[in-house]
Amino acid sequence: LLAESTLRSTDASMAVVVASVGLEPQRAQLVEASLATSVLLERSRAVIAESALSASVAAEQTRAVGAEASLSAGAAAEVSRATSAEASIRAVDSQDRAVLSASLAALNATLQLQATMLSSQQSIITGLSTTLAAQQSITANLSGAIVSSATAAAMQLATTASLSASLQTASARLSGVMSSNAYRDCSYFRITNASSASGVYTLPSGSQVYCDFSTSSTSSSNAWTLLSTFEQPRNTDTTTLPLAAYQQYCMTYPTWSGGLAESRPLSPEPANDGAWHIRSVDWGSVLVAGRQYQLRQRFFKGVGAAKTAIFDVAYTFTYGGWTVQDQSLLANDRIFVLTNRVVLQDTTGITWNTPVEQVQYWQPFSMNYTGAVYTACGSYGLTTDGCGASLSSPLGRRYGNAGIIGSAQDANDPAASWAPHLNAASPNYDIVYVHQATTTYGATAGANGPIFLAYYIAPL
Repeated sequence: LLAESTLRSTDASMAVVVASVGLEPQRAQLVEASLATSVLLERSRAVIAESALSASVAAEQTRAVGAEASLSAGAAAEVSRATSAEASIRAVDSQDRAVLSASLAALNATLQLQATMLSSQQSIITGLSTTLAAQQSITANLSGAIVSSATAAAMQLATTASLSASLQTASARLSGVMSSNAYRDCSYFRITNASSASGVYTLPSGSQVYCDFSTSSTSSSNAWTLLSTFEQPRNTDTTTLPLAAYQQYCMTYPTWSGGLAESRPLSPEPANDGAWHIRSVDWGSVLVAGRQYQLRQRFFKGVGAAKTAIFDVAYTFTYGGWTVQDQSLLANDRIFVLTNRVVLQDTTGITWNTPVEQVQYWQPFSMNYTGAVYTACGSYGLTTDGCGASLSSPLGRRYGNAGIIGSAQDANDPAASWAPHLNAASPNYDIVYVHQATTTYGATAGANGPIFLAYYIAPL
């Protein structure tokens, strides 16, 4: 029974399988119909895409035709512009050719005129040549003596012309130097204001100077620049000058005349404060080498209206470029040769020595000097020991001295020969020393002082 039941179940299953197999053709037909439908759909889509692509191609062809038309129009416009430019160039070229033709015609006329002038000049030259030949013939007949004389005269004329040219060159150089240094002294203020009053002024360099424009002390420029002042207190002598001041302003190069001083001199009057004073500018900053000046030496005793023993003198000199004897070994560089003595004021009662002799201002020298130097010792000239300056004793104090002397060895002075006078070997010596009148200036121990010494210059 169990086996029969199993067989029956198997038969049923087989029936089911057979039924399923019977359904398969129907399923295949359905699949085939589905595939046919899909194919139809894809063909429709392809047709639609082809139609869209055809439309796009037509649109692009339309655009290409438009672009081709635009390019054709642009090309036509460029051809038109090129044609116009060519026409303009041809017109300008035609004008240039016309101008060039006119210029060539004018040049040709000018050349013809120059040829005519050249022909005339050649005719003139021919005439001059004929005249010159005649003159040469006449000259050839002159005597040998006349020819020699003419030759000598020509040589003399050439020499004179050469000397004149050299002089003009030197003068021009000197004028240039003078012009570039024209405003180093008080003449600058006299030029800018003829009525300037005496007083302290500031130069274009920024330096202050005292200017004396007083009409009682005239020079050709009437412009005195105060260079240096020395003040000895009343009733004192040179031994009271502090050694430190002497060493700093007188022994040391370039001394007071090179600007070593307690200050610039900005007053023509003594301070009268019971102290020694040495005030100075650098003379080299005011003076110009090669220029002519007046050197003025002024000294007196007392102050204000009570001044006594006043002496004020001026000399002409040409500045050589040196202010200290140390600066050159040449004797003439160590002095200012003075001429044209002018006494501006004299209440001293001294008989000054003024024979016909060379007068000179001897410059100060420092402890660095070499060779022979000028002093106002008895020789009134050059000494190798500086009038005892090189001695071991410090009392001689010859460094930093200066003054105006003659050239004769006669111990007579045309002005103050030691000024300043710094010798401390005697208890009576003054800052100003005059050989022939030491009771007035030289050995008075500062009586009736203060004693005040000043140097000025004025350009000529």
